[in-house]
Amino acid sequence: MGIIYSDQVEGYEYDQGVRVKKLAVPETGTQSISVGVATFDPGVALPCHIHGCEESITIIEGEAFVESGGKRIRLKPYDTSHMLAGVPHRFINASATEKMSILWVYASTDMGRTIVAPEECSGRSSLLSPPDRNPFKTAL
Repeated sequence: MGIIYSDQVEGYEYDQGVRVKKLAVPETGTQSISVGVATFDPGVALPCHIHGCEESITIIEGEAFVESGGKRIRLKPYDTSHMLAGVPHRFINASATEKMSILWVYASTDMGRTIVAPEECSGRSSLLSPPDRNPFKTAL
């Protein structure tokens, strides 16, 4: 068993305006999952990207938009999204004045991401994932 005390974990800037704390990761003893938190400054968005594994994101503070497959859905605290491996997506802080924080969980110890064209999230391209890979096929 491992215990990670968040106040003892040093955060770092992941992207401009996005600070991350890795909590349950290989460096702290995990073998098959990765868990952490990220805090977005007001109005900040991650670029459209994909991961090589499944991912779950829970909003823990503020409100966010998740954008994928040409859909933009507003999320509030404790709303949770699930992305299959290879599905383009991004998260956006919905507020211009307040911070937003998420809890992220990857079904892998490899937390890498690949940045893809913005159109793959916004739906303005033919490069979208096929319908059977739609991360929003069930209600949130």
